[in-house]
Amino acid sequence: ECNQAYNQFDGGDCCADGVQKEYYCFDPSNRDRAYLCDVEYKVMVGLRNEGHLSVHFAYWTTSGLLGFATFPWESIVFDTNAGTMMNPNNYGQENNSATLVHEFGHNLGLWHTHRGQSEFSCGEE
Repeated sequence: ECNQAYNQFDGGDCCADGVQKEYYCFDPSNRDRAYLCDVEYKVMVGLRNEGHLSVHFAYWTTSGLLGFATFPWESIVFDTNAGTMMNPNNYGQENNSATLVHEFGHNLGLWHTHRGQSEFSCGEE
């Protein structure tokens, strides 16, 4: 019950001193929580995207998401929040060698071929 918003994260008990926070603290208001959002991660790394494209590798819990990228017209394109992010579990795998190239296509301004025709997500292509 600690890691559920509808239980108010059990009043912070899962993030208290003496608790293995890296396993149990998921309260988004606690600075010691066991995760970072992508923006926090990229700001912490601190790479700006001026003159190069940054590629970040990080684990996440969204099972169908292989990677994501910034389009060149986005206002953050040269900021620390831009670039490409890949889950290491989905990089260089025999059955999944094209995801990084796919994300680079988005960085270059390419949409999915089905854009405007259907509402499939990347995982349903």
